Amino acid sequence: MVKGLLEKQGFKVKINVFVDYTMHYKALTSKSANATFAVHTPYMDNYNNGLQDDKKKVVEIAKVHIVPFSLFSRSVTPDDWTARDTDLSDGVDTETELYKKIHGKQFIMSDSPSDYPRAYALLAAEKLLKLPEGADVWKPSLTKEQLADSAVNPYGFDFADSKKVAYDFLAQAYLKEDAAKYPIAIINGNFVLQAKLNIEWGAGSGWRLGKEETKVNGILCPYINDVNVMSGNENTPKALALAAAFNSTDVWDYIQNNSKMKDYVFQGFDRPA
Repeated sequence: MVKGLLEKQGFKVKINVFVDYTMHYKALTSKSANATFAVHTPYMDNYNNGLQDDKKKVVEIAKVHIVPFSLFSRSVTPDDWTARDTDLSDGVDTETELYKKIHGKQFIMSDSPSDYPRAYALLAAEKLLKLPEGADVWKPSLTKEQLADSAVNPYGFDFADSKKVAYDFLAQAYLKEDAAKYPIAIINGNFVLQAKLNIEWGAGSGWRLGKEETKVNGILCPYINDVNVMSGNENTPKALALAAAFNSTDVWDYIQNNSKMKDYVFQGFDRPA
């Protein structure tokens, strides 16, 4: 769609697909690509922080969509979830069915430490963790001591011994492993979409308990996928046209109305008036 919008304006567009995320910025720095669309701001910041030469850094020109981290379960029912204790100021109600099913249990989660803060943030947003005062609502850094503190981790989740797997195998592990031992799986959004995991409850096949939203406490999610260009190129005619195309009504409506994306992919920008 974006290609068509740009070609109508007279631009010639060639799209290259990379499986390896590291290739995107290599293509930019080698000038074999003018722009990339694959990663989010924390990934970009981490890349830039490792560079001393500002001319080699990349910048964001448009936020497009979020494929959210989600919590899935094959053992927690909608009734369990609806009746959960969402006020963690004085601990958690230990008599709920949810508590009985998940207390002290392990997760299925990504084996990448860079994903841990994002997982903590989602668990906190869904009232399964309580972040310490002053913690970043999107990228909380929690120590082993804090995770052992019942004020932070009132359900006593066993993070240390949780089943950590490569993110492209998370959906398979969720569907295969013992649902009682691992009552909750934290799955990266792209693989939720690929595996077409159940969003609504289905006995035996589970459902999605919750997902990342685009804002928490009014703070925009940093994990929205961005369009990037080399620093210094953000105001070129090509970059400005590309940003406008990605943030157009056409793209917003495409995400909204595409049946394959429904419930899996969400806009990261407001619909233009």
